[in-house]
Order: sequence, then structure tokens, then C-alpha cells
Amino acid sequence: MAEEDGVASCRDAMFVLENINGTENRAVLHTARRSSSALPLLVDGENIRPKVMEIFQKIESFAQGIRSGRIRSSSRVSFNDVPKFGIGGSDFGPEMATLALNSS
Repeated sequence: MAEEDGVASCRDAMFVLENINGTENRAVLHTARRSSSALPLLVDGENIRPKVMEIFQKIESFAQGIRSGRIRSSSRVSFNDVPKFGIGGSDFGPEMATLALNSS
């Protein structure tokens, strides 16, 4: 069934950042988010690596703010619990947030 549906060619296109997200008319960035390489990530001729790293730094800063108590709720209370939810079966975002906010 996977062969009939062309899963392998879609997988290969994802790894080379081809435009396969028909809904948003762009490349899917799953591999960009998971890559720790310093090599350029070219999407339509643009290196998106700096943008990806900037987002990672913002996430890290936010997580540190939560852990340290610098970022608090609207009632000025420190966060103790973080709800985990997602849509459509993608667990990467919530899992990443959980790991980022882990105080150990």
C-alpha cells in the first residue's frame, strides 16, 4: 500500500526540502527542526538555517523564563504544570515543549 501511494518518493522529497505541503504551498520543515547540522538548509534558494536557529533560541529563552519564574501567569504565579495537547497526531511540538520545560 505504501508503494502504491508513493510514500518513498514523498519521504525523499521531504528530506531535500521540496515543496510537498500542498495546503501551505511550501516545503515541509520536519527535517529542519530536527537537524543539528550547521550546513545550509536551502528552501527556494534561501538558507533557512538562521531562521530555524532563531526559533530554537526563542524556545530556549521561553523555557528558561518559565523554569526560573521570570515568566509568570497573568496572576503573577509561577507555572508548575504545563498541559500537553496536539492536533492531528503530531506529537513533536508537545514532546519538545515537555522536554524543554523539564527542570532536571
